[in-house]
Amino acid sequence: MKHWITLNEPWAYSREGYSVGLFAPGRCSPQQDPTCLGGNSATEPYIVTHNLLLAHAAAVDEYRKEYKVLLLFMATLNLHILLDFRIATRIQLL
Repeated sequence: MKHWITLNEPWAYSREGYSVGLFAPGRCSPQQDPTCLGGNSATEPYIVTHNLLLAHAAAVDEYRKEYKVLLLFMATLNLHILLDFRIATRIQLL
């Protein structure tokens, strides 16, 4: 296998699941959305992202150990970058 993805859109897990509460498990701060199932939007997304990065690293490490004969492979952590509109506007103005 030459191409594989360890985690598809991990930002969606952490942001939508633990900051905004739109995806499972639906956690966020009460200030964010009073219908959320509890949580802390200021800390939980970072904890989740930290663990997603550890999982990605462990998967890549295991693949490298198990299939070291195959030298050509690509591991991807599919990310999505959000840029604050105010920052984007300032960048465009410069």
